[in-house]
This record gives sequence, structure tokens and C-alpha cells, in this order.
Amino acid sequence: MLTRKVFGYHPYWAGNSFQAYDFALLSHVAYFSAEADPATGNIAAAHDWATTGLMGVAQAAGVKPVLTATNMGGTANAQLLSDPLKRAAFIRALVTLAAGRNAAGINVDFEMVPGAQRANFSQFVSDLGARLRARVPEAAVSVTLPAIDWAKSYDGAALAADCDYLVVMAYDYHWTGSPSAGPVAPLDGPIGVRKSIETWIDQGISPRKLLLGVPYYGYGWPTRDSTPFAAATGSGRPVLYKDAKVAAALHGRNWDVASSSPWYAYQTPTGWRQVWYEDAESLTAKYLLVNAQNLGGVALWALTYDGPNRDLWDALQSAFAVPGL
Repeated sequence: MLTRKVFGYHPYWAGNSFQAYDFALLSHVAYFSAEADPATGNIAAAHDWATTGLMGVAQAAGVKPVLTATNMGGTANAQLLSDPLKRAAFIRALVTLAAGRNAAGINVDFEMVPGAQRANFSQFVSDLGARLRARVPEAAVSVTLPAIDWAKSYDGAALAADCDYLVVMAYDYHWTGSPSAGPVAPLDGPIGVRKSIETWIDQGISPRKLLLGVPYYGYGWPTRDSTPFAAATGSGRPVLYKDAKVAAALHGRNWDVASSSPWYAYQTPTGWRQVWYEDAESLTAKYLLVNAQNLGGVALWALTYDGPNRDLWDALQSAFAVPGL
């Protein structure tokens, strides 16, 4: 039995890999995604939502399947959210998709919402919840929140009032364009996971409504040398956990105590590369924070990024599963 929500994202490009998931360690699985057409409010792409076998497999295992709705970028979000007719059209389309496959809810992942659309985004989520629950009374609505809300685009208190839970995307503190290599999800520091959670709680969100989003990936940058936090000499690239684990064993895994993060460095014909990523040890440190802060649970971006490895499943089991209950 799980003591917290464990909300795993299944990206559409992962195909039928859900057959290998340990559903006993998931409470929810979110199909990613139904994409908005911001010019019309219609669905631009639903990516096999109508035919995926994920729904039946999840439901048979007692796991709640969720539809994720996406709209990415400031321009796209301004275009959709500023128009009540487009918002209403997208809501109708999403509710039809979700209800048509007996989904247990809708997760809204609108990223880079402009600050000017703060109220419109809150209204969209409120209207979506009302229409979805009128169609499927037991359905849940959730939204994703950024690790740091630089533009003050997300009204935490208002969203919490209309949502069953909120996912804090506590990653990309270092990103592809960072000036130096560094941890993708540092536990501590002036900008880090612990600070992000505290900031959202300070907005009036109950800790039990927050799910801590954790990454099953990292980034690798070309760097000036092999020292930790070395200056980047170019853009970083994503490195999935399944690949980072193999490379760290080959090149030597290092541990940064301050951020509770693993990393490794290696030379290529064109110079040094440095990779910071997440593994069972760094994720366990975050899971301890989830339990200590009495958060609602965790969200995993993304299932399949760990490949055939068992260790990230084991970390979830150690943190959130009680045998025999």
C-alpha cells in the first residue's frame, strides 16, 4: 500500500512500454499529452489517447489514469487564455476526451504562462473543474507549477481552491542554457527544491495538496574543465537516467554534498563534458523531504527514462510503500 500519491507521467512517445511498469508503486499514471491549438481552442494532437492500452492496464491494476493537457510558451498561452471562447472550446474538447476513456482526471500543464494571464489561467482551471466534475463527479483536476514562478503567473491559493492537487516541477534549476554545469534538481541552496516547496506553501497551499515533481534525467554540458560547476562552453543536452547510470559507472560517479546530487565528467576529442543527473540516492533525499514536510506525494518525469533499471522503483518502494497493507 502506498502512503503518498505517486503520479507517473507516461509520454506518448514511450508507446507500449507501460507493460513493464510496476503499477503497485503508482497511484496515478498521466498520459502526456493532449496538445492545445491556441489559435482555435481545439485539440491539435491527442497522440493515440483514443487507442492506447494504458488505460485498461492501469485500471486493472487499481491505478488512476489521467489525461494531461498541454500548452507551451508565452505566445501560445496568451493566445489561448486571453480568449474566453477558445478557453471554453478547449475545456469542452478535453472533457470529451477524458470522459470518453473513463479517465480519473485531467492534469493541466501550461508552461511559461505570461504574468498578464494569471487571472485567466485561474479562471480556465476553475471552469475546467466545474465542467469535468459535472460530467464525471469523482474526477480530479490538477495543474503543474514551475519550480520558480519568475513572472508571478500562477495564483497558488486560487489554483489550490479549484484543484485536487498541484505538481511542483522541481527541476531545471540548471538547464540547457545555463552558464555553468550544475544540478538539475538541487535539494538545498538559495534556489533549490526545498526553497521551492516552502515558497508555494507560503502562498497558502496545503502541503498535502502538493506533489513534488522529480526528474528521471539530467543535463550534460561542454565545459571548460572537469571541476564541479565548471563554466559551460556551449548548450547542454538532456541525458536520461538509463544512459547516465551507464556513463557514471564508466567515468566515475561523484557526489555534491551541498546539493545532494550526483555528477560525472569525461573528456571527448573536443574537450570536457560534465553531466549532472538524478539517481536513487538523490531522489531518496527528496522523498525524505516529501515525508518530513507531509506533502501529498511525488510526480515522476518521466516513466521509461529509467530504462530497464529497478533502482528508481526500489527508491519509491522504500519511501512510500508499506508491505502487507
